[in-house]
Order: sequence, then C-alpha cells, then structure tokens
Amino acid sequence: LSYLTELPGLKNVSAHEAVSLLRSSGNTFPIAVKNNRGNICFEHIRAYVSEDYLAGKLASLAYPDKDNAKRASFPGYEICGTDMEKGDRLLEIYREKCGDHGIGGYAKTQREAVGKLFFTEGTDILTGDPGSGKTTIIRTLAVLFALAGEDTYVLSPTGKAVKRIEELLDSPDIPDRIKSHIHLMTVHKHVYAISSRVPKHPGIYIADESSMLDTEIFTRLISVIPEGSKLILSGDTR
Repeated sequence: LSYLTELPGLKNVSAHEAVSLLRSSGNTFPIAVKNNRGNICFEHIRAYVSEDYLAGKLASLAYPDKDNAKRASFPGYEICGTDMEKGDRLLEIYREKCGDHGIGGYAKTQREAVGKLFFTEGTDILTGDPGSGKTTIIRTLAVLFALAGEDTYVLSPTGKAVKRIEELLDSPDIPDRIKSHIHLMTVHKHVYAISSRVPKHPGIYIADESSMLDTEIFTRLISVIPEGSKLILSGDTR
C-alpha cells in the first residue's frame, strides 16, 4: 500500500481507494496505479518501470558527457557551413568514393538531414511519411559513417526491413571494407546476441522503423547501448 500511494501522480489517492480499485479490476498481476490527467488508470508494474527507465536512459543519451560523446568526422576534408552545405559536401565525398546511387536527386530536406545527422552527437530523430526517403538516408549515413572509419549498427524490427537496407547496400561500387563496418540485423537479434557482453565504448546506432518497437524490446535495446553513443531513431510520422 505504501508503495502504491507513493507512486508519482498518485498523491491524492488514498490506500483504501487504491485497494478498492485493485479488487474491482479483477487483475491479479502486480500493477501501478497513477493519475492520468485526473483519472485513475491501471498499468502493469513492468511497463511502468520500463517507461521510467527509458525516460532516464534516453535523456542521458540525448545529452551525453562532452568528453565521452561519439562524434563522426572526416579528417582532411573541409566540411563547414549550414546543415545543407555540410550535407552537399558529404554527398560529394559519397559519390567520389562509392558512386551516385541516386543521391544526386536528393531533395533539400534530405540533404539537410544528412548534414545534420552526421555531425550531431547524442540522439536524433529522422521522421517523415512513408516513401519520403528515410531508408535511403539511412543507407547514405551508414556508408558515410563507415567511410569515416566508424562501425555502425543499423537495427530494424523486422527481417523485411533489414533486407531492404541490404538491397540498397548491394552495389559493387561500395567496397567490401566499407560494408564490413556496417552491421545490419534485427533489433531482437542484436539485443539477445549482445546482452551478455554489452560494449563499454560508445558507438553509432540507427534504429530503423523504431515506431514499430514495443516498450519491452525498446527498453532492452536502449539498455545495451553504451553511454555516449550516437543514436538515430527513424520512423514514420504517423
């Protein structure tokens, strides 16, 4: 009772009311009770703890310690200016090293996205309607990170999504040494393969179709991403 009544948002609910609600719900699983815009609602304690953990870990990844934050760069290349100018320069490097692959037809927003997402640290969100080019931007960023010598994990919730990115990378113009820096797999496979040996050093992670991840698997994914890592969450607007 003490635990229930001390949960955030439950300050105005008495222990008696909490017990009555528990009994009337007919739910024998451990749950948290909290106010939701003035109303009492029920939430499984596992979901409550997961959401609380997610909020804290995402905040930590979004605002990393400057001395430990993962940053990508191209030594020897002068890349400066606005996000679009940076994006245009990066796309020039991509074409020089790996061919065009359609990037010459990128819209202004796509060029800006490449320039911004490559150089920022912490956590970013790549969003847009279906068919707006998010997956091709992910391919482009993964190749650019690899060209900069960075290992990049591109993780998707389904094997079909992984296959789509594999097809975009299946070009003889992209050297095998570059592809070796790009690790494609489902979120589930990454989580369970790495759970016993979580990396100690920050890396670069791109979560494709992240809006399809449920709370449990998203929590597991975030838990195996080291502090200071660069995280890009991609998903549809709706």
